[in-house]
Amino acid sequence: MSPWRIAASVAGVLVLLQISNAQACAGTDQGSAKVVYISASAVYVGAGSSSGLSVGDTIEVIHSSTERLSLVIVAISSSSSAARYSGSIGALAVGDSVTLGHHGVEAVSTTKAPEPAIKAPAPTAVPVSPSPVGQGLLAKPAHSAVRGRVAVQYAGAGIIGKRMDYSQPSVLLRLTVPDVADQPMTLNVYGRTYFDASPSFSRYGGGSRLRYRFYELSLSSQGESEVGWDVGRMTSRYVGTLGQTDGGQVTLRSGYLTMGVLLGLQPDYQTSHPDPDQQKAALFANFRFGDSYAEREEFTLAYGKQLHKGKLDRDFLSIQGMSQLGPTLFVYENSEFDLHDITNGTRRTSFHMTNAFLTVSYLPVEWLSVSSGYDAMRSIYLFDSMRSIADSLIDREIRQGFRTGVTFRLPGRMIAAFNGSFRAKTENTRAAHTLGGTFRVSEIAELPIGSGLSYSKISGSYSTGDDVTFDSDYWISPYASATVRVDQYVFHLTGLPDRFRTTTLSGSVNIRFTMGWYALVSLDQLWDTVQNSQRVFLEAGLQF
Repeated sequence: MSPWRIAASVAGVLVLLQISNAQACAGTDQGSAKVVYISASAVYVGAGSSSGLSVGDTIEVIHSSTERLSLVIVAISSSSSAARYSGSIGALAVGDSVTLGHHGVEAVSTTKAPEPAIKAPAPTAVPVSPSPVGQGLLAKPAHSAVRGRVAVQYAGAGIIGKRMDYSQPSVLLRLTVPDVADQPMTLNVYGRTYFDASPSFSRYGGGSRLRYRFYELSLSSQGESEVGWDVGRMTSRYVGTLGQTDGGQVTLRSGYLTMGVLLGLQPDYQTSHPDPDQQKAALFANFRFGDSYAEREEFTLAYGKQLHKGKLDRDFLSIQGMSQLGPTLFVYENSEFDLHDITNGTRRTSFHMTNAFLTVSYLPVEWLSVSSGYDAMRSIYLFDSMRSIADSLIDREIRQGFRTGVTFRLPGRMIAAFNGSFRAKTENTRAAHTLGGTFRVSEIAELPIGSGLSYSKISGSYSTGDDVTFDSDYWISPYASATVRVDQYVFHLTGLPDRFRTTTLSGSVNIRFTMGWYALVSLDQLWDTVQNSQRVFLEAGLQF
């Protein structure tokens, strides 16, 4: 029996158990924390995986005695997490209390859900504003021991009514099972099986139409004990540059210092099987300073190595740092230093910086937030497997990139945001830049309607154009919402006089049923110079 079928069978049992005990588990409280920072697109909370949270969990922010907003966690570390929301930023503030694992979920949207004429019993969850096509980001219902999502999906592109150029039904499974066998261990499962019904499914290497992908299948023990471990398919938070790894990781913690080793194989990107020809290894040390939510720092130094059939492909040093300097300033950096290079076909020792990345977020006052960042791009050559991967370099080959954004929270539930980016020219490409702005208002005329308008001037390496987007969302009921979006991009290619136009009309409906059942429908109509076509995405499932 394949690993996917085994996992699916286990998932079925777990889902049945979840349904039977969901009401008994409702109301369990995991604790509380504080909002430590608010950016233009996320709320940062001073609690993470060490508090029992994971990606996909729902947290409740208590802004006042009458305002309680629910958010979904999209990124997490051991002591902090980022949650996504789509409501008015003005309704949140640094220092707001956060309840973890609460029992009644009021999802956040760009508008307030209307009160029904006759109040029905409170459901376990209501929907958040529809997410972009394919993401299926939905509010999580009542807390339970087993957390996750099981869903059926369909994605297609082409001409509706004819055989689609891209057609793919699939089944998705994501589970987090804590306290496995009554031990401080957590099982994480994230996989997807799909059937490729398109006529050109074998264009890139053939194979079966029915395939499966495992993104994570791991068992971990990272509790309060000094020794922790992970085994299976995973991505180490200490050496994320190595990507997915089939193997194991062991950590030893003493106070604010955590040291560890990682060993494993690279999963094959086409078959999702472990690739015995691609080996990985890493040593790392992590330092944490500060216990308060508003002031803390984390620093990781790692040595990583990639091998191809036992021969060196790449070795590097990785430095990653995060600083929360009070409630208003957040800094993150990540950089790598390759230890070897090839000159005239010969490998030699060469210490040079790669993968430079820096971002700074600043919240000087409640109504203003500023973020800026820097990166640089190049390709890294892998010696023995003779492959290249996109990365960064700070030297004469640099293609520097700078980005910045400013968000104003205005009276009347309005938001104005401005952003810009610049990338320096190289010998083969010209300089590129983007300038844009967004204006958005929620609860127009006290109705459950929100709308936004965005404009971007884009000057790329090979084209120049203007992009305009309008979107509007509406709460049909407390359990259903709809979004309409129109995007038009007019551009011309460098050196050519002809202008091209691409227009996309999108519509989506998000419905939340009781007991965590939900459905999402999204349709796109695309008009462009080459071909008019449609895109469709459907998802229905159980989130628990």
